[in-house]
Amino acid sequence: FLSELHTHNMVEDQQYFPALLNVEADLLPGFELLEADHADLHRRMEAVVLNATSLFSEIRGGDIDAMRSATDAYGQASMAMLMGLKRQLTDEEDLIMPVILGRGEADVGLS
Repeated sequence: FLSELHTHNMVEDQQYFPALLNVEADLLPGFELLEADHADLHRRMEAVVLNATSLFSEIRGGDIDAMRSATDAYGQASMAMLMGLKRQLTDEEDLIMPVILGRGEADVGLS
């Protein structure tokens, strides 16, 4: 999931956003926000992976208190990633969908 999400965001940053900016240059601040969302989401994904790795390590170690702590940290990191993903999807929908629906995919250069 995380790998596919990262690839999806890269395609948007490198292909879709530039194509959309070609037809709606005044939306540059919005696309900068979306790119910042992607960077933030990437950091959150890295935190999930690090916390999952720590949790697996603590499970192997067998210390119940350490497992509880690692479980809590993993849960918090996962929730933060999901909240970041929700924000990113909302921002994209607010900015991108009106352009695509208003102009059509062919006019934007996405077909």
